[in-house]
Amino acid sequence: MLSAVLFIGTDITSAQTRVRFARGRYSATVRGSLAYNHYREYVVRARAGQSLIATVTSGNGGVVIAENYETHYFLDLNEDGDYTVQIMNTAATTWYRLTITIVRTPG
Repeated sequence: MLSAVLFIGTDITSAQTRVRFARGRYSATVRGSLAYNHYREYVVRARAGQSLIATVTSGNGGVVIAENYETHYFLDLNEDGDYTVQIMNTAATTWYRLTITIVRTPG
């Protein structure tokens, strides 16, 4: 089983949640709140030949995807398995909304 971690943080406060897609859906949205300098991990199951797209928004604009410190992330998947999307808050405690989409890679 492949487990790709987009980023390993050093903050001791973390929580990991498995994201499940509703039947027939290719994206899921999760919401929550996050304190300053904390992170949260979301795990999705995907297959080789698919792409993972993650987008995060937040009340203060400080919640980012830890891999690239941006609010948007794209990854072509080469193997079947679990993939982790980690978000982190770089500002004051705030709400966030993370949308994870899995699509077939074009071509």
